[in-house]
Amino acid sequence: MKLFSREPRDEAVDDFDTIDLPTKDDLNDDFFVESNEPSIGPKVEPQYGIEDAIKLMRTLPKESSELVVTVVNKTLRSMNVAVEDIIKGAEEKEKSLREQNKDLEQEVKELQARIADRNKQMGAMMADLRETMEVKKRLKLSLDIEAKLNRPAARPPLVESANGGEGDATAAHDATAVDANTLEGDADPNFRDT
Repeated sequence: MKLFSREPRDEAVDDFDTIDLPTKDDLNDDFFVESNEPSIGPKVEPQYGIEDAIKLMRTLPKESSELVVTVVNKTLRSMNVAVEDIIKGAEEKEKSLREQNKDLEQEVKELQARIADRNKQMGAMMADLRETMEVKKRLKLSLDIEAKLNRPAARPPLVESANGGEGDATAAHDATAVDANTLEGDADPNFRDT
């Protein structure tokens, strides 16, 4: 059998005769009933939402706001955008922003409490540091005093004596020193030191 031959085919074979197609009885009645439920699939966001409205309003002049919002409202409605849906979106955004702000305020309060606690700890540490430094200073002073007391007596430095020679500083002091007992004997009995 040739595909493009001009000869009539002896046997007329129809491929669709051998396939069993479904009949009306084979289909479920629910298949033909229209459902009001949306089909399963990703949620479709509105084409024009509050973010778009915010961007638009930022570009518009602030003066004569009644005129501006009237023109915006009519323009959006002419584009089949429901302003009510935008307002609902704005309310949802407000609620979300308030909740986020509340969460952040709570975090800030917790962080402030932690900061106050750390400041209190730092204050206690600084007081302890000052006290430690003061005690260390006193202990060093006591060691210095003890070292001075335990040092062997050093010979005093040499000084020039009255007769021109060098002598011991203690001897020079002794030579010029006046004995208090001697002065008492030479003192005038009528003289009183006041």
